[in-house]
Amino acid sequence: MTHFSKEVWCNYILDLLSNSERESMEQHLYECDHCLALYMEIIDEQNENLPMINDSSFTNEVMEQINFEALESEEKMSKKQPRQIKSTLIHYIIATAATLIFMASGLFHYIFTVTSSFEQSSKQSGVSISKQILNKTIHTSKTNGGSKHE
Repeated sequence: MTHFSKEVWCNYILDLLSNSERESMEQHLYECDHCLALYMEIIDEQNENLPMINDSSFTNEVMEQINFEALESEEKMSKKQPRQIKSTLIHYIIATAATLIFMASGLFHYIFTVTSSFEQSSKQSGVSISKQILNKTIHTSKTNGGSKHE
């Protein structure tokens, strides 16, 4: 791993580098503890040369931007909610209509009849449904020559 010199880190701190160089150095800081320690040392040394942010106007500007962004996101959410409610309502109406159609056509009754007759035939034969399926699978496998699965 290549380490950056103290001069290069000074230039980084004073914002004298191009954006691509800054990005590569920032990525390097995430990966290299040695350079991070050097960077922190230079920050301590350059403390007098760095701009001080004691002005309350800076804080006020940041807070105004945060409040503006929060209001903007709330407006987007309030615009989305009616569409989302409408979409959900349409889905419920479709599901209700499908249920009523299936009930009126007798589909649910037919499904209930088929499953109960299937259960009764299973009880009469004395073999569980799982064993019947397994036996059919084994029988089909034997009639097909017992092909191997790879």
